[in-house]
Amino acid sequence: MSKGKKARKTNSGKVGFFQSVRTKIVSCLIIAMAALAVCVSFIFIHSVKAHLMELNQNYLYDLAVAYGTELCEQIEIQGYNTATDYNNLNATLSGVGVKGVESSYAYLVSADGTMLYHPTRDKVGQPVENAVVKGLVEKLQAGVIPEPSVVQYDFNGTIKYASYAITERGNCILVISADEDEVMEPVVEVVRVGIICALVLVVVFALIGYFVVNRIVKPIIEVTNIVGKLAHMDFSENEGKERLVSRKDETGMMSRAVAELRSQLLNVVSDLRD
Repeated sequence: MSKGKKARKTNSGKVGFFQSVRTKIVSCLIIAMAALAVCVSFIFIHSVKAHLMELNQNYLYDLAVAYGTELCEQIEIQGYNTATDYNNLNATLSGVGVKGVESSYAYLVSADGTMLYHPTRDKVGQPVENAVVKGLVEKLQAGVIPEPSVVQYDFNGTIKYASYAITERGNCILVISADEDEVMEPVVEVVRVGIICALVLVVVFALIGYFVVNRIVKPIIEVTNIVGKLAHMDFSENEGKERLVSRKDETGMMSRAVAELRSQLLNVVSDLRD
């Protein structure tokens, strides 16, 4: 095989898909958009999670303080034994909790750690199992009345949030709890929707990027083919030449340079023939 045929074969070969400038640019766009989507989603989700948690903790705190105050008033008016009767407590505390969170409920513990009220009736009269509340009982027995607060704790492998308030004389502890998983369920839904939206946006912008890059690369391929023809001394007219040389971008500059090269080569060939 002659050198001319070898050169022609090499120049006429197509660029591999993974070696193509088009593929490289589109890949960079996809990676950049995916990284941007991940960063924005992380910041957004973290912000939403923190805000939602703060709202729920404030809500739990307000519930504990409000119903704790109501229990104080009932004890003052009715007396401790009457006010802490299960039926009276059930009328007051049944249904108390974070709205829409089924795992949220209220219970009442005496100063010695005995359950006075719980939605599960069988737990009434039993010692409290919660380590946080046990700690509050120890403080009460030491003569210290803790201020209302919200705490996070692990109960039998389940992460919970609980607010508590101590009645004025420290004779009982009102606790309102909720499971973290259920409290944070809206955040999980936001994450799910965010991931889907991010994937859709990456695909859409990848397609847009492909067509934009294709419009950039296509004239470069045309100019490359023209140069390849010149390399084989093929001076025939090229379809779309006027369109290429009229472009205002770098491709137009390349096309005009190649057109000038073609013109000069034609002059040289013409002089040689003469």
